[in-house]
Amino acid sequence: MNKFNLFENAQDYLEHGIKHLDEYYTTDNLQDIKQSIINLINCVDLIVLEKLRQIDENAIFRGNKPDKFGVGYRSTVHVGEALRQIKDELKEQITQEEREAYDVLKVLRDSAVHYEFSFGTEREGNIVFLLHYIGRFLDHELDIKLDEILEEADYEFYLQVIEGTDYSDLLEERAEEARKELIRNEIAWYEYETVKDGSSPIVQEWSCTACDEQAVARDNRLGVEPGVCAICGNEHEFAKCFNCGFVMNLFYEGEKMFDEYWCDSCKDHWDKQ
Repeated sequence: MNKFNLFENAQDYLEHGIKHLDEYYTTDNLQDIKQSIINLINCVDLIVLEKLRQIDENAIFRGNKPDKFGVGYRSTVHVGEALRQIKDELKEQITQEEREAYDVLKVLRDSAVHYEFSFGTEREGNIVFLLHYIGRFLDHELDIKLDEILEEADYEFYLQVIEGTDYSDLLEERAEEARKELIRNEIAWYEYETVKDGSSPIVQEWSCTACDEQAVARDNRLGVEPGVCAICGNEHEFAKCFNCGFVMNLFYEGEKMFDEYWCDSCKDHWDKQ
């Protein structure tokens, strides 16, 4: 029977991830970048499990039940649990920023597997981060050099992709994007609740004047004060139109009349009477 051990399985995912990435850069084919992300994330999960396996072979499994299907598979612990167990054994601790950036990439992978997948230039930094992350973990935690396990052409391509990128700077950017993505997901969830149950909207109808995100809070549910953009923190002065109730951004419109604010539309209608 042919068989990959745990690390060989991770290595196979890495090789396929890099080859699909190379194809994507050549053809701009969405299928290739999707497969690259799926493979690279799977590689990360497996090298974390390999670190745990080196510490305690049995710790990587959820239980001691025998394989009931006869295919040699036992359910492994979630990668988050594996990270918790190896924490004290790591030569270089995984930072909170790394975890946050990784978690968003997992969402991207899970979306590709279970729902929808999209990718654009704004997400290319995610790939570079993944490659840096894998190289760092292999080198620092498993004492394995990438050039020892990759074909020469794949290793040269790997170096080309990460060339000119500083890992700490990239990590900071990915962590910040992760923070924004989590807020966007939270807003989207509340918007779904608004449609499904008639809950009140969580953000204003207009976009932030600083970052152009539709993330200006209507109340405190996003953890910021009303009128503050949950993405960038910019504060907005706003008021409800006395006549129609529309909540307007006073930076763009609104006029005070009879000690109350009126939106431009209602004010124009009033003036024409």
